[in-house]
Amino acid sequence: MDLATGAKRVIVAMIHTAKGAPKIVQKCSLPLTSVRRVDLIVTGLAVVEPTSGALVLREVAPGVAVEQVVAASGAKLIIPGHVPAMPIQEEPHRQWLRLRSASSVGVARAQTSLQAPE
Repeated sequence: MDLATGAKRVIVAMIHTAKGAPKIVQKCSLPLTSVRRVDLIVTGLAVVEPTSGALVLREVAPGVAVEQVVAASGAKLIIPGHVPAMPIQEEPHRQWLRLRSASSVGVARAQTSLQAPE
């Protein structure tokens, strides 16, 4: 994939398991689309950093134990002495709320303007 090859940093957002099988595996069984590895993997369970020799567990999701991540992974993970929880912001940004309300108004206007006249 040209995006992965030309990008300065590649972060993959994916699910950790599918149908009970791990998506983070020791060896890729699919065709490789880039010659370089990704810089970071973010899943619903953890943040994992691929390095030249291994996968390093950097963060776990709130409420998820390191052992759960290890059990759900199909590759060996290096576990540092301290693995913090992902910082999750509980309150949405005010700017996001403004954008959301502005886009909702735009969508409502578009829907009313597309309706056929009676």
